[in-house]
Amino acid sequence: MKKYLLISVSYRGLKRGAFTISERMVNEHSEYLDHLESKDVIDLRELNEKYKRIIFVTQTPSNYPFPINLVSLRGINYLIYVRSEFNHFGYNSCNNGFYYTHRHSNIRNFIPMITDFFIEPVKSDKPCLGFYIRNYLTRDSFDCFLGILSNLHTHVNIYTMGEDIKYNFSEKFEYVESHNHTFDNRTFFSNVTHYVYPESKFYIDPLPYSLIEAAQNGKEIIVPRIDGRHHRDGIDDIKDFITYHTRFIPGISYNNSVLPFSSLLFKKFYRNVFDNNFEHVLDRKKYNTFISWVVGEVL
Repeated sequence: MKKYLLISVSYRGLKRGAFTISERMVNEHSEYLDHLESKDVIDLRELNEKYKRIIFVTQTPSNYPFPINLVSLRGINYLIYVRSEFNHFGYNSCNNGFYYTHRHSNIRNFIPMITDFFIEPVKSDKPCLGFYIRNYLTRDSFDCFLGILSNLHTHVNIYTMGEDIKYNFSEKFEYVESHNHTFDNRTFFSNVTHYVYPESKFYIDPLPYSLIEAAQNGKEIIVPRIDGRHHRDGIDDIKDFITYHTRFIPGISYNNSVLPFSSLLFKKFYRNVFDNNFEHVLDRKKYNTFISWVVGEVL
């Protein structure tokens, strides 16, 4: 019997975030983990008999379909990745972002899921700017991306992932030669040379895995600053370790090949997590930066 079952939500054609990371975690730690999409869950109590603990990975509890709800979790040995605003129900809580978890004392456990993601790049004779469209979450980030395109002086291609909003980039911006859209992260990151991930004034992202994927694959990372942002989140987690641009400057490259974001470096940490009921309580007195935590608990 395996110890833990990961349960996540996928959103139609876009299988990102918790779903993708859960699939990779199972591939890398198959002796400890299984994974189910929430839509395939029929009987939680039956699953509870089969596994030492059930781990709900999607961070918005209301996104889980029946039979997963607050009432059904009674009597279930579970842990849920949850954001602070949903934790007033008294969940057995966890989060994957250091600065987010450190800030919210009502979240007990901190367990980032770091997996390997490597793809073969498609050769291109010009820069290809990639952007993950999530206007339902972070509209100001999209506006920031449009601002970058309006200030181009070099011909580029565009690749977008996420929402397919039917925006005609080539028609609206003189230096955009082509635009492609995909729901698949492998297609996306094999084509882009630069990944644009603006900070948001409003949206708080505990740990943007796509930013880690970009770093793992040697993409030039552009993190434009947005005025009026007063919080630290997962973008800052990753900025602790990478060299990044704040605007698009062709011909300038940064090397982010030496990073602590690999399953090999996290192997010992996860072994301790798996041996400890899938728990790792964040010591807020000992650590106040993501770097200090990685050095103390992972390396």
